[in-house]
Amino acid sequence: MNHAAAVGAVENIDRTLYPALVAEFQGFCRDLHDETISTISEEASWPTEQLAALATAAIRKGRGLNHKNPSPSVIDEDFRSLGLPIWRRAQQLHPEDYPGWRASLETLVRIRNAVAHSDQERIDLFFTKRQLTFAYWEHTRKLLTELAIVMNSVVRTYLVEITMVTSRGEDRDWR
Repeated sequence: MNHAAAVGAVENIDRTLYPALVAEFQGFCRDLHDETISTISEEASWPTEQLAALATAAIRKGRGLNHKNPSPSVIDEDFRSLGLPIWRRAQQLHPEDYPGWRASLETLVRIRNAVAHSDQERIDLFFTKRQLTFAYWEHTRKLLTELAIVMNSVVRTYLVEITMVTSRGEDRDWR
């Protein structure tokens, strides 16, 4: 195999990693959303189990993460449907890191779309910016891992807040 062919093969391998990383992150977000729905449903007082199942199915059916890319706006919309402004809370917890996490997610989704749709013009642009390399992919994966940890923490805190009752029997003010 000559040098140009080897470089081309490596570039193709690197490109395939991006859609896989998007799918992995989307799966994480969907699972986190499912866990949030389940916890809220379990804490609610439903007259029947059928009504609880119907309500949770309706929430899941309307979820953008089921049929759209996991862009920040789609994730935000899905969690806001449960009363959780997930990005605002993540930004409040980590104001220095949040912009980089969000930018990495947005870039990752754009790269995924360019690769998945064979948009050579955009692929070339990402390549020129050195965003189609294994090193860039690893850096993005690291940032998304950090973001996932923060998202998990935000959700856990939110679930405690909305399910807690004060000693006087009042709901805790979580805003």
